[in-house]
Amino acid sequence: MDYLDSAIAGNESSISHLKSLQARIPAALRTTATTAPPKSTPTPEAKPAAQPGTALALRPRPAFSLPSRRRIPVLVSANKVPILRFTKPQPAALSHYLKSRIVDRQKRLDRKVALEAHLEIAKGEDEWDRILLAQGVQDEGGSETGRSPLWSREVYECYRYTLDAIDAEGLKNKDMAEKMVAIIDKEKELAEIERKERKRLKNEERRERKAGSSVTVGERKA
Repeated sequence: MDYLDSAIAGNESSISHLKSLQARIPAALRTTATTAPPKSTPTPEAKPAAQPGTALALRPRPAFSLPSRRRIPVLVSANKVPILRFTKPQPAALSHYLKSRIVDRQKRLDRKVALEAHLEIAKGEDEWDRILLAQGVQDEGGSETGRSPLWSREVYECYRYTLDAIDAEGLKNKDMAEKMVAIIDKEKELAEIERKERKRLKNEERRERKAGSSVTVGERKA
């Protein structure tokens, strides 16, 4: 450190000494290679699960886009979740969607039961606070007005929110089921139209073959 301090102060002898020490350092240590950090491989983003609700707008499909004859879907209730089943087994994306919906609904139901129990306890706490207040005992956690907030108020708000979510899901399922019934009716209508069209084309082909055979027989007789 003495040589370094002297060199900083401008001492020529110390500067020469430090340069001689620098010359003795191996070349491998004097050239510090900077290694670039390894490139991080981007994690492929998970594809969002298919939402049957958004796919309803694509039904019924036009005849030219169908791989074969039109199949009439069946309305199925999978644990109270309506779905349209076109084929068996059902697609993996649909199974994932149903599982997600069922798990979410069960969580809401479990939360509802738990909040009902908490609500009863909170009501008991409110009653106890009322008794103490009637005896002139003020809760230390009371507000500036001298009245403590109700224990049951916050619990009831969470309970009401959960009930609203359950009701909203029921309305969503009902609306989706009605749309699916309308799709089935339209699919049946198109299937009947396409059946009649196939029959018409077959009759035309039959008449053309019959007319062609009649011409051939007439030529032979001539």
